[in-house]
Amino acid sequence: MLAATTLDQKLLASRRRAARTFRAAGQMEKARTTAKSIVTDFGDTPQDALFLAACHSDLGDYAGAAAALHGVLEVAPSHLPARLALARALANQVDFPAAIVAAEAALKIDPLSMKAALLLGWLYRKTGNIEGERRAYKAAAAADPRSIRALVRQAAACRRLGRTQEALAQIESALELDPQHIAALCLRAFVLADAEADATVLEPAFSAAIAAAPESLLLRQALASARTERGDLSGAVEALAGADDVTTDPAGQARLRAKLSNTFLQMGEETLAREWAGRAADTAAVFNHGV
Repeated sequence: MLAATTLDQKLLASRRRAARTFRAAGQMEKARTTAKSIVTDFGDTPQDALFLAACHSDLGDYAGAAAALHGVLEVAPSHLPARLALARALANQVDFPAAIVAAEAALKIDPLSMKAALLLGWLYRKTGNIEGERRAYKAAAAADPRSIRALVRQAAACRRLGRTQEALAQIESALELDPQHIAALCLRAFVLADAEADATVLEPAFSAAIAAAPESLLLRQALASARTERGDLSGAVEALAGADDVTTDPAGQARLRAKLSNTFLQMGEETLAREWAGRAADTAAVFNHGV
């Protein structure tokens, strides 16, 4: 009996190595077949069931992955990696309500799990539950106060909820950790624009954001809108004209050139307005032809 058990263990170890070798080599079907044989012949331990679920997911069989994970959770309901993997498998099937239940269960197992909190926040965002998203990312930031990703995502949720001061506080915390963080710099500019901040605050924020992300048309358009609202049409033209040199995206260029045309029209520059309207139409035609 001892010899047989030792032989079984050696065979199990050999199959596990083979399955992982197949997967590393991109031979996903062979990896899954070997993983299935392990579960069939040796039982579905959490380790082997998780690997089988990963193989199912590699092949786009998310239902198969979920089935394997449900098997793990029937015998080990507090298995955190299985709960997280199940949430992802369900999300990949676009079953977001069930994925949220799985992610919430994962966070209950470990309230300090960054993976669970971040995943839950993303799932709430997909379902439009912005308050739930904010709470989840707040939990992620509490689990790791130095997580810039959690801080920025929490700030973005606060922005969508209209909680400007809370959003700015999270952004500043992120920028204290990394003063050059692109997403934080851009989000700060957008939040300040939403709040119609004074130009003495808004302009430096946009300058820093555009320096960090010069290719962002949204930043330049938001800056142009803010300048237009306070009557600085020349400044709006400056912001928009600069964007024309940093993008080759026809759709973006068409929108930008149309906005330039409208701005020139507001300034009474009808010749320039017609010129940029023509450029916008030409660029839009190129885009539509490509589509």
